[in-house]
Amino acid sequence: MHSFEREFWTVVLVIFCILDTVTTAVVLTLGGYESAQPAGWFYSQFGIAGLALHKLLFAVALAIIWVAYHRLDNVFTDGTGSYRLLLPTLIASRGAWIVVWNVSVVAELLGVPTIVDIPNPNVMFQ
Repeated sequence: MHSFEREFWTVVLVIFCILDTVTTAVVLTLGGYESAQPAGWFYSQFGIAGLALHKLLFAVALAIIWVAYHRLDNVFTDGTGSYRLLLPTLIASRGAWIVVWNVSVVAELLGVPTIVDIPNPNVMFQ
């Protein structure tokens, strides 16, 4: 893996796994709810630790997919790996959207007026 890819995956994991989990925990602590069914199940079973477990399992699945990408690189492409950044870009984009959504929910729960109405990212996937 090239240095840029490693750094990019680090950003993806920080945004999607850490920032999402932290902001979701804040939402839940303030009385909000988890709108994503899988994460909601983990939270209902194990509390905040369940959210961390959910993200850990997701990170493991991403690692498996990433290894498969590298193993199959020469099978399906010309070997340049030009598609390699597609998956982390999609995940980072979704993670950033979820973090922005969570921050807007925190603002609403605290009674802080928000400028825009951000659509719930989990509604599209249920």
